[in-house]
Amino acid sequence: MRTFRPWLLALAASLLLAACGFQLRGAQTLPFKSIYVAVADSSEFGARLKRAVRSSNSTTLAASPAEAEAVFSVTQDTMEKFVLAVNNSGQAREYELRYRFAYTLTDAQGRTLATPTTLTQQRVVTVNPAVAQEVLSKQQEEELLRQDMQRDLVQQVMRRLATTKPLPPAVDSSK
Repeated sequence: MRTFRPWLLALAASLLLAACGFQLRGAQTLPFKSIYVAVADSSEFGARLKRAVRSSNSTTLAASPAEAEAVFSVTQDTMEKFVLAVNNSGQAREYELRYRFAYTLTDAQGRTLATPTTLTQQRVVTVNPAVAQEVLSKQQEEELLRQDMQRDLVQQVMRRLATTKPLPPAVDSSK
């Protein structure tokens, strides 16, 4: 009986997970055959987003907006740093890192597929300015947090793109 108990518990847990609709998150399926991502070549965020689009099995990256079914345009990609708290010497003890990303999504005819969207990620970094070694380690921590915020934002963008509904083809009224 004891040897069946772990198997029985594992079976019960898997049945419960299946019954609640749980499934692992895989690559997003985008509703477009092709998409053009208009970002600067030097943009790390753009490179991450293009990689995520490539991993989607249903969508290819277009080389130009004319070849694409959808055009993704970045309107803002900024990282900001704000002081939240200072010690009695006036040195910063706590910072807030804020990553803002805004985009528009249009079809090949320039029609809006999704309203202009701004996404924001925030992280808080605490610092002890009295410890000199901590300054360098906090710079490295800020870089890791920035990369983490970028990954989170790319996932948010991909989920939003996956739920976008393409517009029907435009009717040619000249005929």
